Amino acid sequence: MFLIILLVPLLILAVFSFVIIPPNSEGQLVRFGRPLDKTLASGFHLKAPWDRALKVSLAQRTTKLNNLAPITKDNAMLEVDASLTYHVSDARKFLYANDNPMETLDTIVNAYLRGEIGRRDMAECTSDVTEINKALLSYLQQGEVDGESITAQFGIKVDFANIDRINPNEKIQESMDKKIAADNETSAAIITAEGQKKVKLTNANAEKEMQAIVNEKELAQAINAAKMMETDANARAKAISVENEAIQNVAPEYLQNKQIESYNHLADGENNTVIVPSDKLGSDIATYTALNTISQNN
Repeated sequence: MFLIILLVPLLILAVFSFVIIPPNSEGQLVRFGRPLDKTLASGFHLKAPWDRALKVSLAQRTTKLNNLAPITKDNAMLEVDASLTYHVSDARKFLYANDNPMETLDTIVNAYLRGEIGRRDMAECTSDVTEINKALLSYLQQGEVDGESITAQFGIKVDFANIDRINPNEKIQESMDKKIAADNETSAAIITAEGQKKVKLTNANAEKEMQAIVNEKELAQAINAAKMMETDANARAKAISVENEAIQNVAPEYLQNKQIESYNHLADGENNTVIVPSDKLGSDIATYTALNTISQNN
């Protein structure tokens, strides 16, 4: 019985006299609330039963920084969500240098984005996200306070920074939507007006072309009519010319016979009087013969 009573405390002391630190982690010993200047690496370690080991993972982890509200150069309030990938670079500082390292990191990022976005207008902020990411990461890794990086002072190293979302707030978004809708309506009205203008212009050109075709047709008809008139006039002139040539080539005897026939027609009437020039009476046998015939008929 006495042995059992003796072994129980020894067993309890043995259980509290060692600690196992997981892989990729570190341990910090605390004795009666005071941190010891000793860091425990991964593995099995002996310690005093009254010492407590605080374990810190050194693996990468990601934290979300949501609902940041920086203001742009043109006084537009944005809603920004960011994410940071980091790891603990110094377990002792992570545990003791800052009461809440992640809240401090959130404040640092928010302050930096206010300045970085405040130098840009809203359009530049939405188009320069990659540049803002690079600038934020460079600031967290290389910005110095008392000779060390901003985050190293509380035992953190940021490996990656990314702006997940950067949008105008609800009121500005509503105004932008209204402006976009108005711009779309204006563009639609302009397109419709231009379309109507093109239709009218096309119709006008078509009418001009049709009128030109009609004018050309009428002109062709007028030219054809003029050519036909010219042809008819030439034909008549040709006929008259032929008749004149024929008359000039007729023998005098033929003309005399025609004169005699004319006299005979004149003499057919009872009251007709034929007057023959005196210079024709003595010299023109045909005339004499005609007159003789007339007198016999009477």
